[in-house]
Amino acid sequence: MYVFDMKNLLAVVLYLIVTVGLRAESSNIQLAIGDKAPDFTVTDPMGKPITLSTFRGKLVLVNFWTSACMPCRVDHPALYKMYNTYKTFGFDVISVSLDTKKDQWTQAIRSDQITWPNNGIDLQGWNSKLVSLYNLKGTPSSFLISEEGVILQINQDEIALEQTVHYLIFDQPRFYPVVASDKIYFNVISKYSIVDGNGKTVLKGRAKEIAIDVLLPGEYTLTYETKSDRFLKVRPATPPVTFYPSRVEDVVTLSTESDYYIYNQRGKLEMKGNGTTIDVSKLPLGVYYLSVNGNVQSFFKK
Repeated sequence: MYVFDMKNLLAVVLYLIVTVGLRAESSNIQLAIGDKAPDFTVTDPMGKPITLSTFRGKLVLVNFWTSACMPCRVDHPALYKMYNTYKTFGFDVISVSLDTKKDQWTQAIRSDQITWPNNGIDLQGWNSKLVSLYNLKGTPSSFLISEEGVILQINQDEIALEQTVHYLIFDQPRFYPVVASDKIYFNVISKYSIVDGNGKTVLKGRAKEIAIDVLLPGEYTLTYETKSDRFLKVRPATPPVTFYPSRVEDVVTLSTESDYYIYNQRGKLEMKGNGTTIDVSKLPLGVYYLSVNGNVQSFFKK
């Protein structure tokens, strides 16, 4: 005969309250634009790890999908086109499947001709920790993540997403160099103001380049469009440092050991360091700007 035990009943009720409360709390975690994207690791079809944090310095779209999700798979051709259009400009895609069977996942990859290299899975399906980590309610779900690892957009449709990626890569204002002797450059025409260490506005206007030879050496704050950054005004080097070759495959050589900065055509800092030789073999094909002692010159990486 079963004996009713009030103590056991209370223990069960307490357990259920705590457990359900914790699950509710974890499921209510909301990621918003401006939040840091949670790091994660999944594995590709060959078992190689794919870790989000290793993509710092790139604009990344994290796309959650499943092989059984037809809207997900309908999106793949547009995503494939976007990846091929912008991959040489620092854009990448990480596709994360919530499938539980590897063969179904790999078959969908082959069928949809998903040729970008970063396809990952943990085979846990909707029990994956990524579901709670990213508060996933369904698929497809996507998160556009900045070069600094910050969430920029969530679940944009393909047209809006392409417009956002295009803006961030080509139209988002940037400036270079951070150490300058005579001029500062923008990748696009921008409205700007320059403030000295005393809080006084010393230059302002709208242009694609700013002559700063009238400024005294020191640190300044540059405000342009909606951003603010600092740069260092230095005296021009005498004699100026030269470099060769101007068309290069692997190594740029400086005439004197110097601090250097290399920027791409979007004004993004790609490399910096000190020395007489610079290994540029890993840079993609294109035009770059080499800043040495505040003097900027261009070279072509072939």
